[in-house]
Amino acid sequence: MRTKVVILFLLISCSISFAQDSDVQKNNWLLGVIFKLENMRDKAIEDIRKYEGDIRKCENTISKSENIVRLAQQKGNVKAETVAREASIKAQEAKRKNRDNKNSAELNKKRAEIALAYVKNVFSDSLSHPQKIKSVITNYSGRVSIHTEKKW
Repeated sequence: MRTKVVILFLLISCSISFAQDSDVQKNNWLLGVIFKLENMRDKAIEDIRKYEGDIRKCENTISKSENIVRLAQQKGNVKAETVAREASIKAQEAKRKNRDNKNSAELNKKRAEIALAYVKNVFSDSLSHPQKIKSVITNYSGRVSIHTEKKW
């Protein structure tokens, strides 16, 4: 009888320990996801700043090129005018690419912030309201559909 009680006690304490380990692992995993999402957000912020600086440089180049075009037209210097127009066109193309890249970085920042808010909310609720997280979306492109399991 005493052996059965000891075995039962060991089984109960192992299952409690396993449940606590599972919660710790879940919390550690959530902390890792939070860290990854914060890094994604911070990288997107850095990218936005970089592209904003590149856009300003392009705008300066466009402005200087247009001034050179006007001066070259006044002086009748066709070669200088042609070179300045080409520089302006290249700067306008670069500006468009930087705007597109900035918009993409802003979208990545927004996605990271939304996911981060969700995961932080789940993390804060995990102790009082245990939930099963099956996945966390950190990035996506194109069309996305979400399928959930219906419980009857």
